[in-house]
Amino acid sequence: MDKYLADFHEQANWILSLITDPIGSRHFHEESLQTKTMKHTSRISRISRFLEFLGNPQHQFKSVHVAGTSGKGSVVVMIANMLTQHRLRTGFHVTPYLQICNEKLIIDNTMIAPYVFAKLVKEFRTLFEKWVAKGNELRYGEVWVALTYLWFAKEKIDWGIIETGVGGRFDATNVLPSKLAVITEIGYDHIKHLGPTLADIAYHKAGIIKENSVAVTSVTNNDILSIIKKEATEKHAELYTIGNDFNLTVKKINQHGAVISVDTPFHHYNNIFISLQGHFQPTNAAIAIMAYDLLAEKYNITRSEKSIRTALKNITFPGRMEVMQYHPLVMLDGAHNKQKMQALVESIQIIYPSKKMTVIIGVLATKDATSLINILAPLTCRFIATRPYVFGKKSLEPIQLTDIIKNISPNKEVHVTDDVQKSVELVLRMVNDDELILVTGSLYLVGEARDYWIPKDNILNCLNVQEKLRVQP
Repeated sequence: MDKYLADFHEQANWILSLITDPIGSRHFHEESLQTKTMKHTSRISRISRFLEFLGNPQHQFKSVHVAGTSGKGSVVVMIANMLTQHRLRTGFHVTPYLQICNEKLIIDNTMIAPYVFAKLVKEFRTLFEKWVAKGNELRYGEVWVALTYLWFAKEKIDWGIIETGVGGRFDATNVLPSKLAVITEIGYDHIKHLGPTLADIAYHKAGIIKENSVAVTSVTNNDILSIIKKEATEKHAELYTIGNDFNLTVKKINQHGAVISVDTPFHHYNNIFISLQGHFQPTNAAIAIMAYDLLAEKYNITRSEKSIRTALKNITFPGRMEVMQYHPLVMLDGAHNKQKMQALVESIQIIYPSKKMTVIIGVLATKDATSLINILAPLTCRFIATRPYVFGKKSLEPIQLTDIIKNISPNKEVHVTDDVQKSVELVLRMVNDDELILVTGSLYLVGEARDYWIPKDNILNCLNVQEKLRVQP
């Protein structure tokens, strides 16, 4: 192995070693409201104190904070692409990563190179060890947040576009002095930590709105929207809502993407093409365009419609209705909650109405697999039940998934494998060239499947080569 890659893996494994519950048992312990509250406040306290110890790197760049149950990752990438296209040095952070941890550290649409990552983590470890030696601690997710903010500050970015991990109000990312809060669609997910009601979940998401700032949302449910409005009022923040302050018209949706028009208070955008598939992406694009327009107005960013068109025309986001091959058509999508799966299935019905579909599915044990399969079953001719392997999270066993499928559709064809790669190989031998293979149920599963077409070692090697070419005199 290349010494640079060996060093990279050593540092990446060090970060993984900070996971203290490798089988994810914490997700199955009932906790009182008092315990949850204590954990929430402790998290914010830990990350705040550590960032202060680092010199508060999160204050050294302007930021946009994005929360929501569905669509927040796509919106992050869209806003970042638009800012980058306008020649603003822009970093973005999404979670989780699919294949390699470099996906969490991206500047100007380029992942951090492995040897740069290794150097960064070594520097970070020195500071971390000094911190721990004083009797302090920092958890795995908090380390990723601090590492991201530190790197963005070192790289002197103009803007950081940051996706929340879980919730928002008490998420480790929520120490940002963000200029703009973006809240996408809200539904049921992470109920143990945020629920049990939609109102509870909305309360957590709305918590990313900062004092005297600006916020934008695509939420249309009046009950949920009222919670976001209340937060904005209490924080003296301007709130822009879809259908009131900005409007979306969908002109076309097909296998190539979508064509939309968006009206904001500042500009009319007509016939904008988005290269991401899915009938939900137009809404994501509308909120991203509204967010960009607000940044342009308030921070003297030149608005170039041509640059916005280019950014959305060329956008990619792995693992979100991502097509890996065409004959047969193989699509990867990490839908893992009821809202996301419903949106995915509706999109497939619109874009590929006549395709016979086989589904490779694997689900984390904390997710509602029954709801996911209920949505998938009517469109699916056969299932391959498998599982993702995730350090720190428990997956449902394939046989458990099989039982759920058989309870819902007793006559449905089901095959069982214990490995995603085997599942892919099995299905490619089974289906005809005019059929659709969907890999779904978990972003972690999608990451493992993606390795079949784009091996992670190839990605790492390409990143190192790109970085060496970039720094050559």
